[in-house]
Amino acid sequence: MHQQNENPGRTPVLQARELVLVEHSNFIPLAEVSRFEGPRHRESVLNGARVVISEANREYDLLHDPLTGIPNNEQFNLALQKQIDLADKGEGSHPVLLFMDLDNFKAANDIIGHEKVDKMLIEIATELLSTVKLREVNGEIAARKSGDELLAMIIADEQGNDKRDINKTPEEIVDGFISRTEEAIANISAKFSAPFVGASIGYAIHEPGESLERLRTRADLAMYEEKKRRHGDRASSR
Repeated sequence: MHQQNENPGRTPVLQARELVLVEHSNFIPLAEVSRFEGPRHRESVLNGARVVISEANREYDLLHDPLTGIPNNEQFNLALQKQIDLADKGEGSHPVLLFMDLDNFKAANDIIGHEKVDKMLIEIATELLSTVKLREVNGEIAARKSGDELLAMIIADEQGNDKRDINKTPEEIVDGFISRTEEAIANISAKFSAPFVGASIGYAIHEPGESLERLRTRADLAMYEEKKRRHGDRASSR
């Protein structure tokens, strides 16, 4: 039970932060604010709670894609740069950056409609994030770059192998991840009556001292080379 005025010197915002956390943990309902002494004190605590919630929502929105709810490009870059820094200091593994471009997305919009395509994209993005999380490797992340482009960062060496990748080379680990991702996308696109939607996936393994920008450029070029291999001259029009 929340105690009244345990520490009168603390600010309402700090009291409100505790209140929000406790409420979300189902230990105390928001109505328990009534236990605070005096209407002005209760209103002060509620205002503090509103500030905390508003700030938390703002921070969440800054780092997540509004359509799919998965991390956005900004959060992805922060995580990627952190892993690069660890690798360059010898404190972590060199990351593998994967760029994914969904094929025939414009055709899908024309055939099954924008609303269904959005739902399909949400499911694909959520499944990609789940595929990364199932690896249970710290630091890995998936994100939506923009439009029909997705990103993933995985670790592909003996320090980052998940249980399915024991005794495999980095290339074999990445190939296995790509195969699982392609299979998931194929299943989801078929579910939405758009089996022609697939993914061109390219990747680059970070090299010692390489910048984030250079790594992203190499992964992007690898993705377009894969798209060209899969679709030939049609790749430029996507």
